Amino acid sequence: MTAYLIRRLLASIVILLGVSVLIFAMIHLVPGDPVAIMLHEVKSGPGAIEEMRRNLGLDRPLPEQYLFWLIGNDYVQVDTDGDELPDSRGTRRGILRGDFGRSIFKRAQVIDIIADRFPATLKLTVAAMLLALPVGILAGIVAAIRRETLHDYVTMLGALVGVSIPPFWLGLMLMYVFGVELRWVRPFVGDRGFITLILPTITLAAPTVAIIARLTRSSMLNVLGEDYVRTARAKGVREAWVLTAHVLRNAFIPVLTILGLQFGYLLGGAVIVETVFVFPGLGREVVTAIINRDFPLVQGVTLFSATVFVLINFGVDMLYTAVDPRIRYA
Repeated sequence: MTAYLIRRLLASIVILLGVSVLIFAMIHLVPGDPVAIMLHEVKSGPGAIEEMRRNLGLDRPLPEQYLFWLIGNDYVQVDTDGDELPDSRGTRRGILRGDFGRSIFKRAQVIDIIADRFPATLKLTVAAMLLALPVGILAGIVAAIRRETLHDYVTMLGALVGVSIPPFWLGLMLMYVFGVELRWVRPFVGDRGFITLILPTITLAAPTVAIIARLTRSSMLNVLGEDYVRTARAKGVREAWVLTAHVLRNAFIPVLTILGLQFGYLLGGAVIVETVFVFPGLGREVVTAIINRDFPLVQGVTLFSATVFVLINFGVDMLYTAVDPRIRYA
């Protein structure tokens, strides 16, 4: 078990390093100059853009910029005229030591922005998962038990619709129907408590409900045909106990796997939902950063999300042994 944990941790570190390279390369391949956007080029003084680009380290080769982002470097803050600000010199420690740099536009530490915005995204993601998990599993169980009946057909049709509908369209329709026409959910934008969490939670959870329902049905149908299930029924074990203790527990392994992936998907999908519902989370923050070409903020948020995703899947692997005692890691 210890050897497996060490291998998984080393593999996770390699994955995150690879992700950091991809993030850095893809961000810098996007056309546009963040300094020119920030200074509005025409309104800036002579040479201000070149001066700020030099002070931000954006005039250096990309490998050198990546190395500085990874291990740290000295920095100087400048104003919109390219002049150095008082007490603006410092040293960034690098992401390997928990320093994600400073936002070019917000002039704040990226890690502080993440700490401020992530709780809202986490709240929305957890709410969506808490809604999707019981609804999806229950729908899948009913569809499996009543295979090739009306319940099964309706459930699978609903799952197909849930996967197919774009989240932004579903969010807009929910806002129009329940917020504008029926006025059941008011207000429906921003983060003003439980009421504003309802519609974005439904929007974010809909595809996950569909995926969990389809996978639960498929897994249960496979397990229902096993010999030990027929043996339990032949011994007179109550059907409810057969379904919960024998069928559902063994069918839950694939569902548990997809839960880790779906939680990461929900964190990523929150970008669209937060933008539609003007929800002040990390997703909406990164959209603004992309528009402004704020390299440090986009890189920091994306790498942070990737780290959370890797940790969640690592935790899911550890849960396998609790769900199925037959699984042992060498």
